[in-house]
Amino acid sequence: MWWPFSIFFSSIFLFAIVLSIPVAFDVGGRDSGLAYSLSLSIFYIFYSAIRLATPETSRIRWTIVSLLRLAQWFVIPSLLIWALGKFAVDVDEASWVERTFDGVFHSKSTSWTEWMFGKEGVLETVMLGSWDNVLRYSGPVFQLLEGFCTLLVIQAAGQITRWLVNRGRSDTWVIFLLAFSGSIIASAVYFLWRVAQFPQISNIDATLIGATMTTAVFLCAYGIGSGRGSPVESSLLFAYVVLCVYQIFTDYLPSDGTYSAEDQASSQPEIPPLPPIIMASYSTLLHIVSTLPGALHSSLALLYAAFQTITPSVIISLAYRLFVFYCATRIIPSVRDLGARAMLHEPDWDESEAASMFLSILSYFSPTILIAVYTSLLLQHFSTSEGPDGWTLRGGDVGGSTWRWINVGLTMVLYGIELTLSTDDQDHWKAKLDERQYATKGLPPPPNVSVITKPMAGLLVDIYGLQELPPAPAPVTCLWLLHPRTRSKAVMNDIARRAVHSWNQSPKQRQRGLVALVFDMPNHGTRMVSELANKAWDEGNEQHAIDMLGLVKAGAADASGLMDLVAGYLGRETDAHVCLGWSLGGHAAWQAWFGEDRMDAAVVIVGCPDLAGLLGSRAAASKLEHGEGGFLGSKYFPPDTIATIRKSDPKGILFGTNPVPSLPLSSAEQDRLRKIFDGRVRGKKLLLCSGGADDLVPYAQGEPFIRVLKDAVDGWYADGSVEVDNRVYEGVGHRFAADMVNDAVVFLMRVVAEGPRQKNESRAKM
Repeated sequence: MWWPFSIFFSSIFLFAIVLSIPVAFDVGGRDSGLAYSLSLSIFYIFYSAIRLATPETSRIRWTIVSLLRLAQWFVIPSLLIWALGKFAVDVDEASWVERTFDGVFHSKSTSWTEWMFGKEGVLETVMLGSWDNVLRYSGPVFQLLEGFCTLLVIQAAGQITRWLVNRGRSDTWVIFLLAFSGSIIASAVYFLWRVAQFPQISNIDATLIGATMTTAVFLCAYGIGSGRGSPVESSLLFAYVVLCVYQIFTDYLPSDGTYSAEDQASSQPEIPPLPPIIMASYSTLLHIVSTLPGALHSSLALLYAAFQTITPSVIISLAYRLFVFYCATRIIPSVRDLGARAMLHEPDWDESEAASMFLSILSYFSPTILIAVYTSLLLQHFSTSEGPDGWTLRGGDVGGSTWRWINVGLTMVLYGIELTLSTDDQDHWKAKLDERQYATKGLPPPPNVSVITKPMAGLLVDIYGLQELPPAPAPVTCLWLLHPRTRSKAVMNDIARRAVHSWNQSPKQRQRGLVALVFDMPNHGTRMVSELANKAWDEGNEQHAIDMLGLVKAGAADASGLMDLVAGYLGRETDAHVCLGWSLGGHAAWQAWFGEDRMDAAVVIVGCPDLAGLLGSRAAASKLEHGEGGFLGSKYFPPDTIATIRKSDPKGILFGTNPVPSLPLSSAEQDRLRKIFDGRVRGKKLLLCSGGADDLVPYAQGEPFIRVLKDAVDGWYADGSVEVDNRVYEGVGHRFAADMVNDAVVFLMRVVAEGPRQKNESRAKM
């Protein structure tokens, strides 16, 4: 509700910073501008440090932050007035080092305090000089960071376009993206033509432009032709190279100080800084403003004078840098881009979460970074003089042009390396990504294991390890793997190979075989009928809860149906069954463990035993309007869905839609639950792997049920021989982390070695 006001006040803050810093330089001189910029930075460092160091729920934090936020309206003009009043226009061109030592040995101060802290004292001179050097030497750093962040944005755009063309209406997206890429290239060619008209271009400049643009065209053509890039990536790279060249020959041209301002103006090409239609609109606006009442005209004249201290090129450079820096710190982590192969591998969240924390800390200090970037840009484009012109446009310096060329070359080299290292198994940029190449980050590549695809009961089932089975009559254990939502059976290739290979290295492999079987969950992969049905409420699927429950229940039922027939398809005795489910498959694994008598053990990866509660919390987060009756029983979760929950969901089977009771349970409740446990989970084993930082399927959602289950198997139902190993991995989000993979493989090896639980129970009774 308050976000429009937040955007409005943030815009005013940005507007004030953009105008006030060049005004300080123009009116007060270089020292005045540096002092104002430095004082603003110190204020916002203090403000950001308070926000970062205090807990968000603290009332003291809220009070201090609110006061500092309100104080901005007084601090910014006060610091500007202070800087303009204290620091006169500096006509001395001596460096800050010379001025510092001159102040030390020729000080006119009458006291030590004034010598150290007074006007032109050591502290003032050193701080301003240090800030000046920081801004001066950070210019090339900001320039190279701009190119690197631009490359990240280009890569992220390429990943997004691949995702778009591989979902619904792919042909429409292809046409739209091709038109979008063509418009970008056409615009870039127009500005490249304008650069060619500049009279200042020398033979060396023309050679550099030709080599740069030839390289850019080659990279773009190679990326599109090889399928390792996309038209959008290529067009954005080409446009950025043209932007850099255009800025070099408009912003970074060195000017000769012997010429007058009029001579420099007359030597400029007769080409306006912006297209004529924009310049004409600007002139028309000025004419309209001139007819306004005098008071308003005076106010706008003040703003106009402030804007005269900066140029469109500075504003464009600042806006572009802020945009790519923001994308690099916020947007790109949200799409989880790690390069051209990011969608083929699981992101290394141990690294990316640490990076996200670092970027989050940087975001707290974004005002200070904004001030530093902006002041550095101003110092590159303007200079102060002791003449009447004061703060004047100098077109930058040769150093700025050099670093811009270095940035262009380095950006293209990095993009070329990215194209070289990326896989070329995609014949076209629209091709589907092969999820068989998925591998767990932090672990060695999965070992090679035989795999065949066999039609079974109308489903295409990938069977891992069939060729490595020991000779009959050794029995076989079937490991059923259930994949996440929006993925396919191919993504389980990694865990299937690791589990089967580990068992085949065991000395017990001669007595028992292990095969892993994977099929596409309903409405996924080869069984896709509606992409919308796999989406959530905030993605336009009003039947998210119904679809979700249907997919989970049908996935578990498919596994049970295949268990009836798998021995005939394999031609071997299959006397034991275990399953592993991940995310959507994890929910199904819960139901299979609780509802399928032949399932001896299960591994649940980021799954939930309480789907009604999980979907209810998601509905609250999506702010669904379900009426006064509540979420359960509404159109989003109708009565027949509630009935399904009571029959299939573990929490629904035990407690229905009622809250999980607190511990300890009464004797009557224990007796009631004992009957259910005897018929459903007696003698079974369960490994639960949950992410402590999982926001999609929070561990807290299923914790009450798990607590009751653990209390039973460790206490009053210990004679049921049920094993529940509950593990929460701190700092891990909604993913199948490397530690989870290792723990799952160890658990599965032990379960497979023990054989079917019915035989174990018989041996225990004997």
